[in-house]
Amino acid sequence: MKKILTTAGLFLTIQLQAGNVVPSDKFSHVYAGLGIYAGCFLIKGVGEALHFNMDYLNAKTCVIPVIAAGVGKEVYDSQHTQTHTPEILDAVSTIALPLAIGFSIDF
Repeated sequence: MKKILTTAGLFLTIQLQAGNVVPSDKFSHVYAGLGIYAGCFLIKGVGEALHFNMDYLNAKTCVIPVIAAGVGKEVYDSQHTQTHTPEILDAVSTIALPLAIGFSIDF
């Protein structure tokens, strides 16, 4: 947990120092990815509280729904170009931090 909080604090520091260098849209994607990643652990906690076997949910497997959401959103954007603009960096922004957390923390 300490590593997760340290990573989140580091990310916030980077965001504050980045200012106008990184578009705020990319930070929105990062927060969405972190929200989905955290939601996976929330589901795991609720499942364990209800005595379900949730061993298959861990730091690495919780990256899967983040990847699906990030790529899925860009596929949706590419199909609706009148109102949306697909960008590969949006998907990368969504996936990057949960992926880094998932493969650097073992719990």
